[in-house]
Amino acid sequence: MKQYYIHSILAVLLVLSLASCNPTTTGQISLYNEFEEYRAEVIEPINDRAIKTAEKGGRYTTMLEETEEAFHYINEELIPYAAETRDLALEAQDGLVNPEIQELNEILIENLELTLESFTMTASMTEMNIPPIEDEKAVYEKTEKIYAELMELQEEIDRTSAEYEKRVEELAAN
Repeated sequence: MKQYYIHSILAVLLVLSLASCNPTTTGQISLYNEFEEYRAEVIEPINDRAIKTAEKGGRYTTMLEETEEAFHYINEELIPYAAETRDLALEAQDGLVNPEIQELNEILIENLELTLESFTMTASMTEMNIPPIEDEKAVYEKTEKIYAELMELQEEIDRTSAEYEKRVEELAAN
């Protein structure tokens, strides 16, 4: 009887330990399932927004002849839209479970923050060129400096974009 009791306890402990390791009972989600969910809820919507951002960027470029109008457009349309896009990625981060997906999203957030910084610097450069310009030489020098910083920033954006795409491809292959 004592041996039966010990075996019963061991069986119950075994069942409980197996249940606690089961991902569905611990709130875990498989990497594959989380990636597919992430793809549908984050990647695809942000890709759609990237297309819209590119369209807005194109519109901004066509407005550069009217510097003041372009400045207002980038501040009122492009920067807020980019900030909303970044916020989508930030909101997604809290619900991610697997470290691989969390890291992927962190790269996306970094890329979106760099892009937002780029738009902010571009707005600053645009504002400096709104007529009337009192000291053209000083504005030209400041514009050159900001432009050089923008090129460095673009390299970082390109680096994070490439890293993000590489990670997405790796996760999609699994």
